[in-house]
Parts: sequence; C-alpha cells; structure tokens
Amino acid sequence: MEHLLDPYELRIISEQEHEQAEIMRAIEIAKSFNLGDYIVQKRMRYTNQTGAMEITLNSYGAPRKAQVVHIDKHGMAWFKDVNNHGKPSGSLYSMYECIEGTGGSQTYELDPEYAEAIIMGSTDEYVPNALSKERSSVVREINKHNASLKVKFANIEAGEEFLKTLKVGDSFWGSSTRQYVVISTEIITKPTKYDYDSKWMQKIPGPTTVQVVLMSKGKEEIFNANKIWCKAIYTGKPRSHSEIKN
Repeated sequence: MEHLLDPYELRIISEQEHEQAEIMRAIEIAKSFNLGDYIVQKRMRYTNQTGAMEITLNSYGAPRKAQVVHIDKHGMAWFKDVNNHGKPSGSLYSMYECIEGTGGSQTYELDPEYAEAIIMGSTDEYVPNALSKERSSVVREINKHNASLKVKFANIEAGEEFLKTLKVGDSFWGSSTRQYVVISTEIITKPTKYDYDSKWMQKIPGPTTVQVVLMSKGKEEIFNANKIWCKAIYTGKPRSHSEIKN
C-alpha cells in the first residue's frame, strides 16, 4: 500500500521524474549506435516562436558529421567530428554528456545518407564529406574570383590615388549586392596651415583631397580617402558565399 504523500513531497517526486526522464533519454540515445556509425547532430531552432529540430550545418552549409569511434563498457557511444578528409579527428566527445541536460533541444541520429547506404548495402561507396568537399571547391573558386577583382589599399594614400582615377559614370562594387556609380567628383583643398617656426609665420596651403559622390540603391553616398581605403572594393561584381547553400 502506497504511503500518503503531501503536495510538497509529490512536487519533489515530479521534479525528480522529469530529471530522470532526461537522463534515461540521453542513455537510450547514447546506446543506440554502433562502432563506426556516422551521425549528425540535431538542435532545436526557433522561427517565429515555433521550434523544430534541424540538422546542424558546417560553414559550407552541409550537415556537420561525426563518427562513433568507441563504445564503452556501458554501451555508450563516444565520437569525433569528421574532418575535410572524411576522417574522425579532433576532440573526443561522450554522446551521453552532449545530450544530458539539454532538455530535448539537442540530439543525435544516424546520418540519413549513411542510413540509406546501410539499407542499400552500399556503405563501401558512402563518402561522409562528399557535399562538404564539393562545396569547398566552390568556395575556392569564389575566393579566387573575388581576389582577382579586389582593389587593395595598403594605406590611406592608396585610397586617395584610387579616387583620383574615377570619372563620372564609372562604377565599382562593395559586395555582390551593392554597386556604386560615380555621379560627381570634387577636388577639395584642406584648410591653410601656418608654419610657426618660420621667421615670418609663413602660410602653407593645405593638401588637396578628392571627394566622390556615389549612387547606390537609389541613395547618394560621399566617399573620401578616409572612408574608402578600409572598405572592401571590387572592380567587378564579386560572388557571394551564399551560392554554396543554394
């Protein structure tokens, strides 16, 4: 016969049951994998106040994958991330520790491509980093293209010299979505200085500088050497790294 418990004791039990359920969930998931399995991490992502579990992506927009490298005496999986060569490397992680305490917001499952390869009996043909490898080559192409167009400013004087070459109607790019068109240029003389060390306190005309008015997305912007030399400027349209995720 169960002993009659008061509300406070029942609340303690309820809280413990919630914590135990989280522990049991982590154990169940951590014991569900085999040595050598390729896995992906899934995390809760919130959009417009609604949440959904989504596979974690790497910098190339491809699924971030890992491989189970050890099963301990309790049947728990340990894993390492898969590197660009498709091999497990880096830090060793306990799957149980990665899941326990996350409240269900993080979990692991078999990589869907690896699971399909198991079903089809083609695990020998499975390449864990195939998509990352493909996209990394696209990234190299993008970087090479952009580097060929980028204007390099070693200092503010270099920015000044670039502005001097611009004429009305010329254009350049600040990004793959922002083009600048020159609508006017102006030579500005800085305020006159005085040489206080000279015998007659001689006037010294200030240096001249170039100011360029540009049009971008329907708005005018004023560029001078101070503003332009620290910006990324391209002579043609650069490519965006968002291409690799499309």
